[in-house]
Amino acid sequence: MRKHLRTILLVLLLGAIVNVAVAWACALWLPCPYIDAGLIAPEDSRWPVEPPPGFGERPTRENTFRRAGLQWHVSESRYVPQDFYQLQRTKLNHIDEEIAFIKARLSKDDADAERARKNLASLNALRDRTWAGVAGFLPGSRPAEEFCAVETGWPLRCLHGHQWSIARGNPTQDLSEHNRPLASGAIVTDINPLVPPGRGRPPRQRLLPLHPVPLAFLANTLLYAALLWLLIPGPLALRRIIRRRRGQCIQCAYDLRGAPADSAQCPECGAVSPRPS
Repeated sequence: MRKHLRTILLVLLLGAIVNVAVAWACALWLPCPYIDAGLIAPEDSRWPVEPPPGFGERPTRENTFRRAGLQWHVSESRYVPQDFYQLQRTKLNHIDEEIAFIKARLSKDDADAERARKNLASLNALRDRTWAGVAGFLPGSRPAEEFCAVETGWPLRCLHGHQWSIARGNPTQDLSEHNRPLASGAIVTDINPLVPPGRGRPPRQRLLPLHPVPLAFLANTLLYAALLWLLIPGPLALRRIIRRRRGQCIQCAYDLRGAPADSAQCPECGAVSPRPS
């Protein structure tokens, strides 16, 4: 009984190790993605978790990226100088007023309707260009702030962790007076950067998550333990069953059919082999 229990515990331990190894391999497969300029966060968006002291009140861009066994969520706040931000906002207000005025004239079937429509198209294009200067930005002269969260594992995502960083691609060493860590429930690594340093965008860091998702972690561990049992203890147990049915020693396959009926010990190797019922 103890031998079987030890085998079960060992297989479960190996299953958990394989589970973590597969999850980390998925995390190393792709780095934290960049956020394209068009992925603007809604005005009422908030950081997924409580940010470190000094961070902006909300992200301005966000994206969720999924692949088999991997999910990244990225949020960031980007800033432009206060004067430029205010100027662009003022221009937007004036453009919106002119657009509203032209639309009101169009509704009255003005004789110059075609000309008004052309002006409206031009104003809309100007508004888009002006909006591009402030969309996805907050007013202020400060570096970009970024939050990366990863969930990884296969077939279920069973580990998660996140990282805070400042100045896109350059993580800080200390984000608060309380020495709050940069990464929460994750190991930060620069293994296999996609872009060599100094060329193009900075290399993206990988996060090796440490926080388990309990039910998913248990399910994956049981799956890998079952696969390991089928590969190692399973065939051995099947061989013992076959040998016992044939009247052979379960250790060395010595033929015990001619041995005394009251003896269960193999005369060849000394192992105790139960006789078939």
